[in-house]
Amino acid sequence: MTNSDHHVIESLKQINAICSPVRQEIMDAVIAKGECSITDIAVELGRPADGLYYHIRALMKEQLLIAVGENTNNPRQETLYSLSKKASLIEVKYTQTDAEKIKAINKMVKSMLKITQQDFENGLINKDAVFEGHYRNLWAGRVKSRLNKRQIKKTNKLLNDLMTVFKQESDSSSEILYTMQWVLAPVEAKPKRRQ
Repeated sequence: MTNSDHHVIESLKQINAICSPVRQEIMDAVIAKGECSITDIAVELGRPADGLYYHIRALMKEQLLIAVGENTNNPRQETLYSLSKKASLIEVKYTQTDAEKIKAINKMVKSMLKITQQDFENGLINKDAVFEGHYRNLWAGRVKSRLNKRQIKKTNKLLNDLMTVFKQESDSSSEILYTMQWVLAPVEAKPKRRQ
């Protein structure tokens, strides 16, 4: 389901460009902050700025990021970057017909899961972590269930509602930064093993 505020990625080169966990984090930072410099991105990610230039260039080469001007508030002028299309979410178009795209998409999702696992580890030691109650902000879970068409439609609506909550603007100086990721996938029951 493509929304007008989604930055849609379909080309194999663009998918390959975001297979790197660092590049995914850069894209997340630019979405969260809007127009920002490499210094801004480095602060957001807790990484040295000089290690990000290579990744920024790779994202620009595939037209995922663009230079939009200069930061004149700093004594040292820096280039400001933005998504090539104003968007609040990156959406990758999946396909089952192209073996190379399937391989690239699997690599991209593996990187996402790696980032998620690191975020969860960091959340466990974060002083703002809440483990229960209405304001719980750290949890992981897994559930498997058979769903009918009505239930899968409801699941997609709930996931879209969650994305809407995450896309709402807030005062970044007074709020805690959060990440959320899920995987929804149809699976086939495994055949019984012979004993």
